[in-house]
Amino acid sequence: MAVSYPVLLIGQASLDVRDSERDLVSVSGSSGLNLVERRLLDAQGRLFEITSAELTADAKPLWLDMGTSPRPHYVVLRELPRPAWSQIQDLVLEQVRSDRGLWQNNPRAVARVQSLHSVEELMAASREAWNWAR
Repeated sequence: MAVSYPVLLIGQASLDVRDSERDLVSVSGSSGLNLVERRLLDAQGRLFEITSAELTADAKPLWLDMGTSPRPHYVVLRELPRPAWSQIQDLVLEQVRSDRGLWQNNPRAVARVQSLHSVEELMAASREAWNWAR
């Protein structure tokens, strides 16, 4: 399925921007990133569910490098109904407000998300999401 890059992975109390298909499907074993537990928002504001993410046949075993190399996945997406901007903000705020995440409901991080007005602004801001609570 063709998506418009960059894309934002939303879930697991985290936000991750990926700039290409290669970046999206390459996940290091040590990262803890579970693609199936994420939603994918593309640059056009389309929202996708990741229904499957299976290692490809040419993926190296974890034991060869302690899981530090990118491991290619075959990813299957299902497009969801196009969300309104307020729904996108709510998805992101759910991550920001999570007790498990980096921000842990930090008022500065919440205000940062609420100050955004478009998918383009969200993508740009998410590249430095680690800094939202400062």
